[in-house]
Amino acid sequence: MRRLSIFLMSGYLVGSLCGFFEPWGTPAFGGSLDNGINKGTQAYQKGEYDEAIKYFSKALQLDPKSDKALFERGLTYYKLGRWEDARSDFMKFTHIKPTAHQGFFYIGMTYFGQKDYSNALPQFDKAIAIEKRPEYYLNAARAALNNGYSGTAIRYCKDAFELYPEKSKDKNFKEVMNQARELINAEMKEEADKKTRATSMPDAYPSN
Repeated sequence: MRRLSIFLMSGYLVGSLCGFFEPWGTPAFGGSLDNGINKGTQAYQKGEYDEAIKYFSKALQLDPKSDKALFERGLTYYKLGRWEDARSDFMKFTHIKPTAHQGFFYIGMTYFGQKDYSNALPQFDKAIAIEKRPEYYLNAARAALNNGYSGTAIRYCKDAFELYPEKSKDKNFKEVMNQARELINAEMKEEADKKTRATSMPDAYPSN
């Protein structure tokens, strides 16, 4: 029995060195939730996104309700443009931490990435209700603008300016404001042209 144990242990060590076994749970990695998340974060920072997902996924096997692992994996999916996977993780994250504004913001951003602006906007509103950050207002304004809600887009910008006066000079906010005003002016001109055409039409000729 002792010889068998030694043989098995030797086989495992050789296999690990050769890369046959994932070194999860060995002293080098610890096999703990925190180590898995830390390794995932390190991989993410290096741009090794597939590797990061593996670590975060293994951390979630240890604790499926780890809000940190869910959020970090969601960010990694988001970075890869895997919108549905990212949204799934962010939604699970908000169920665990319903007051975490970042989760709602990134749910909105996954919809934004798919150009689904009508579903993005309510998520930005949820984020703003919890934490009034300028980037939340900016992306809400962009979503509103892409939905054709020019006035609403301007309102988001003005609300941001009240809280962050310096943002009134920000080029991103200026771009949204200018586009919204151009659309409003175009709509007003079109409406005015319609009224002009309606009033300038000649009376119908009387029938004989």
